[in-house]
Amino acid sequence: MRFPGHAPYIPKRKRASSSRTDRVSRPVSLERTMIEIAPYEPRHLMGLLDVANLHLALVPPRDARLTAPALETAVTHYERLWLHHYPLEEGETPISHQSLVATSGGEPVGLITAGWTPDDERGNICFFIAHPSVPEAADRLLCEAEALLAAKGCTSIDGSGRSPIGLGWFDLPTTWTHLIEAYERAGFACYAEWIIMAGRTDAIPVGPPQPRLEKPDIRFVEDAEHCEWHLEIRDGEKLVGECDAWGVPPHLDSCPGFGDWITIEWVGVEEEFQRRGFAFWLMAKQMHYHLRAGRSRAMVWTEKGNLPARALNRRLGLGNGPAIRRFGKSLRSS
Repeated sequence: MRFPGHAPYIPKRKRASSSRTDRVSRPVSLERTMIEIAPYEPRHLMGLLDVANLHLALVPPRDARLTAPALETAVTHYERLWLHHYPLEEGETPISHQSLVATSGGEPVGLITAGWTPDDERGNICFFIAHPSVPEAADRLLCEAEALLAAKGCTSIDGSGRSPIGLGWFDLPTTWTHLIEAYERAGFACYAEWIIMAGRTDAIPVGPPQPRLEKPDIRFVEDAEHCEWHLEIRDGEKLVGECDAWGVPPHLDSCPGFGDWITIEWVGVEEEFQRRGFAFWLMAKQMHYHLRAGRSRAMVWTEKGNLPARALNRRLGLGNGPAIRRFGKSLRSS
């Protein structure tokens, strides 16, 4: 049995409280509905920062806040955000992207980033935010992004990219109801649903005993440069199980509220060793290592129907956050 923590944006050929809304300094009038769409420019940044932080307040870590440099990187350098985890293979083309901004009365009220690669007919919605009081902005942005991707030769659109303003979860949290409704109005269909689960790394105060093996061999590899930590346990030369954790994406590391988080990206146990407590032991050991290193909070995201993984996460003190939905749309004529 495998317990994937999430399904990240994977380039082809690789595996698989609203109380902070009072910080928005530029409320948008409901009466202003004349929407204009234009390519992103640096002058849009500060207005979009307010909109982005509105969205961030509705998902863990709810006390985090984007800075202008972090958002600028997310918008203008999307293709670089995950290269430290997924380096390009020889001859592989990085994703191309273009960001469009919706304005109302000259005020930025939304942004969408459309991405494509020349060897893939599937386009991506890489980043999508819009002020909830201006649904016309979300509708116009999706329409323009669809036209852009169709012009690039894409025959379908997928919203499966990792969120550039989150810890790594992908697509749309269900707390962003205004964007989900915009997708549905535009003819997108939900094809998968996951659950964000988050908690403290000290939720299990004492590490569980290691399940018995004849020749236990524990290996822990820290790759600080790429913010990756790999833990595996073997019985002699035979792999028993493994668990991978990642740190905060580099462009978010200096943003308030992000620095003490990790994400559990993967935990898997080989079939002959299942139901013996290895998955629990691997995750607890990862969490305790990061607790000692000063990272006090952890997050995973698990398929909604993967009940064993969700039960495992709850035993580790990880509680349900919002669900996240994956959307797609065909651009082929019916």
